[in-house]
Amino acid sequence: MKKFFSLMIALFMMTSNVITPLNKLSLQTSVSIMDQAAQEKVEFVHVYFTALSGNFHDIIIPISKLESALDNGLKYDGSSIPGCSNIFASDMHLAIDLQSFFVNPKIKNQPKTARIFADVYQDEVTPYPADPRYMLKQAIEQAAAQDYKFFVGPEIEFFLVEKNSNGELVPWDHGNYCGVEMQQKHESIKFEMMQVLLDNGINLEKLHHEVSPGQHEIVIQYNDPLTIADHIMLAKHLIKQVAGNYGIIATFMPKPFFGVNGSGMHLHFSLAEKSTGWNVFFDENDSAFLSPLAHNFLAGVLNRIQDATVIVNSCVNSFKRLVIGYEAPVYVCWAKKNRSALIRIPQINASQPYAARAEIRCADALCNPYLACTFLLKAGLEGIKNNEQVKPAVEENLFKLTLTQIQDRGITALPSSLQQAITMFEQSSNMHAMFDPIFMAEYAKLKQSQATQFARIVTDWELENYV
Repeated sequence: MKKFFSLMIALFMMTSNVITPLNKLSLQTSVSIMDQAAQEKVEFVHVYFTALSGNFHDIIIPISKLESALDNGLKYDGSSIPGCSNIFASDMHLAIDLQSFFVNPKIKNQPKTARIFADVYQDEVTPYPADPRYMLKQAIEQAAAQDYKFFVGPEIEFFLVEKNSNGELVPWDHGNYCGVEMQQKHESIKFEMMQVLLDNGINLEKLHHEVSPGQHEIVIQYNDPLTIADHIMLAKHLIKQVAGNYGIIATFMPKPFFGVNGSGMHLHFSLAEKSTGWNVFFDENDSAFLSPLAHNFLAGVLNRIQDATVIVNSCVNSFKRLVIGYEAPVYVCWAKKNRSALIRIPQINASQPYAARAEIRCADALCNPYLACTFLLKAGLEGIKNNEQVKPAVEENLFKLTLTQIQDRGITALPSSLQQAITMFEQSSNMHAMFDPIFMAEYAKLKQSQATQFARIVTDWELENYV
């Protein structure tokens, strides 16, 4: 039976492009990339990398410099990007990831371009320990050594906003959850967003309107975490570009408007046997179809999520979304159906072993997706290694329970501010055991700088209430 389901899972992955790196069916080499670039008449190449902060960066090179970049990498000034220059010299190195090469669709009146992602190195041979993409690659290798392969599928929420006659940012529409678009112009822009993502090799499941006015959600198809993290960064960039072309703004800010639901980035995840493709999260005899190993994995995440909140909720604004009453989970527990729990188990049936997975609901789209995936994988593997056990599922609506009732159930909460999250991260023995000390120091310093800057800002609310 397991062999049969393993074959079905393998077929599902192949038809869903789950195990195919971007648009390639075989490993890329410098020669094959140059051949494809020549055949496709590529003129310029975007070399993308992501900073520790989660900011997306780009160096554009002419095609004449591509071969050198593939073989020798590129240099950039690390001192201009917070998070990678406090320990080492300002000259940082970009090591090109050959497997991420992709020829972009032709845009009218624009030159033909391609893209490729890079990892940050200290020099030509030494990876930078706090480079998020390199950290995720390390975690993937750690899992592979145990014959595991990790899979992730993101649901990314965002707002489309525009300026009113007073120059204030307001929601682009007044729609509601899965509402039908009433303006053809609005629908056309959303079609264009989806088509641009698809043309750029990002496999989509769907796009729909979310609960709040102007709020939408786009779902990227399940894949390996490195591809998913690359695609999250690229998708946000492309969505912003399309919106900007029409004079509107796409924002992935967790809480842009007071009084309405904020935007999260729910991450679905599971673990498979690398050698067979079998989803080791599945157990047909469990009420939630989760295996004992899956319960260990969940325990590893839940036991560490408080200390790692600053990774998945990484900015001041994140904690204005994580409040009771707005469908953002703040209580550390899991459930089979209860959406007020931090981790939810999507419903499947016994004939869907490939679909057994968990969904963490607290993250938002301003987090660094490489770090978020790294945390989930490493924490889950720790849970498996230590045979950690989850508490019983909580199926009550947690938002309707009193604080005393929450405490009586032994349920803890996420930190309520960026400053508290930083402190818990820095003081956590679990985080220090999981991550390189250079990353721990650099990330805490970066986040502390942001928290300090915000603490000194005089807000409109203070002026309205104290002047």
